[in-house]
Amino acid sequence: MSDKTQNTDDRLLALALNGDNAAVDTLIQKYRRAVESIADKFPNAPLDREDLVQEGLIGLIGAIYTFDGTKGAAFSSYVYTCASNAIRSALRKVVRKKDVPSDAVVPLEEAFLSASDKSLSAEETYLSAQNTSLLTQLLEEKLSSFENEVLRLHIMGYSYSEIAEKLNKNPKAIDNAMQRIRRKIISSVEF
Repeated sequence: MSDKTQNTDDRLLALALNGDNAAVDTLIQKYRRAVESIADKFPNAPLDREDLVQEGLIGLIGAIYTFDGTKGAAFSSYVYTCASNAIRSALRKVVRKKDVPSDAVVPLEEAFLSASDKSLSAEETYLSAQNTSLLTQLLEEKLSSFENEVLRLHIMGYSYSEIAEKLNKNPKAIDNAMQRIRRKIISSVEF
């Protein structure tokens, strides 16, 4: 990545951490295509592409708030890692919920990973930008304070049980909040 791109990212990250929603929106718009590209690498996944993209966007938002530039990694690399991990985590959760004998489970990378990487058309790029704005609006306006707090802790890497302990709630309440968050994101972003 060029120094100019990294400097732009650093500036936007600093603004985002100071509460600038426009900076968050810009970063989401800038890296959304990368998240979609990651989701496209799982064409046979047990989740829809839109669900994979939403999980990847949650990972992207987490990357915005947890990136530490002093560690030497480029922000774009960190975004790729966070979005990939979020998608893989969602896939693991779906696979885990199914009653499949453990010896019949194939590693996710073998089962779903493909080399396909399609480019977005001009229309898809435009729609992607519109969806990014909707996602940012959703996060600031439609989530309750409890849901925002749950999402923030989830993005920071806390498990449902750890979040429940921190917020003095039961894990089921946290799971319900995450389900509401996902539904609100999905219902607000048109694909």
